[in-house]
Amino acid sequence: MKSQTFFGLLLMALVSTSCISKKDYEAVLAQHEVEKQGFENRIAILDRQILNKDQQIDTLNLNLANKIGANTALIATQDKILDRIDEVQAQLVNAQKDKSSTSQSLSSTVRKKEEIIKTRDKKIATIKAKIVQFEENQQKVLGNLSYELEQLFGDKQSVDYVNDEIRITLDESLLFRPGSARVRTAGVQNLEKIAQLIEKDPTLKLTVIGNTDNKKAKNYKDNWDYSVIRAANVVKVLTKEYELPPSRVLAAGKGEFAPKASNQTSEGQAKNRRIDFVILPRFDRVVKDIKKELKAALK
Repeated sequence: MKSQTFFGLLLMALVSTSCISKKDYEAVLAQHEVEKQGFENRIAILDRQILNKDQQIDTLNLNLANKIGANTALIATQDKILDRIDEVQAQLVNAQKDKSSTSQSLSSTVRKKEEIIKTRDKKIATIKAKIVQFEENQQKVLGNLSYELEQLFGDKQSVDYVNDEIRITLDESLLFRPGSARVRTAGVQNLEKIAQLIEKDPTLKLTVIGNTDNKKAKNYKDNWDYSVIRAANVVKVLTKEYELPPSRVLAAGKGEFAPKASNQTSEGQAKNRRIDFVILPRFDRVVKDIKKELKAALK
């Protein structure tokens, strides 16, 4: 529009300043149309270029928006990751604290347990020492007694050590007359050595057991009754003549039911007519002594 105005004014100026021919005028107009068309073509090209640029700008703006959105999402994700890292680090710190506390607690518990174990080991060592001492004393008693009884009674006695008990066996002839349950005078004297042994060691207790062969004893209800009466009379001698505490002596009888030999021969029957002296430690005294030792050892 501006170009048309410009050329119109130009023509008017030319007309007003000089006289031109019609041919020249038409040539000017033709030239004007050519130039006008050139300008319009140039304007169209520029418009298309502007439109293309606008489209490029829109595309860039869209890409920018996408980038901004992606970056925002990335930043949000990164923030979440950083928050999680902080949370995990806090958990690790707390875990380290808990681990340290637990480790200290366990260490303290281990030390306490070790002290308990040491104390118990000390108790066990003390008890073992007492048991060893007890066994040594029993063996010593057994050895001395075996020798002394052998010197006194020869082969009419035997001494055995079985299951922590000393078992002394005396032939009936050392204590009784045949068929009698009353301890004869020589028998009273023969019991002195056993009484001395029991009296000397307060940790010992004694069970006197009467035994018979399979022949029924005369003047008695049965062999069981007969064996018990013999044992009871031996106990009476030990407690009255030799003043052993009755609490440490017990009488029992087994009749013919604990034979040492066959009752089919006279020799076997003679071995079965006997008195057994079972000497056992008074475990209450042994335990008392062990407790006393432990108390002294753990001070």
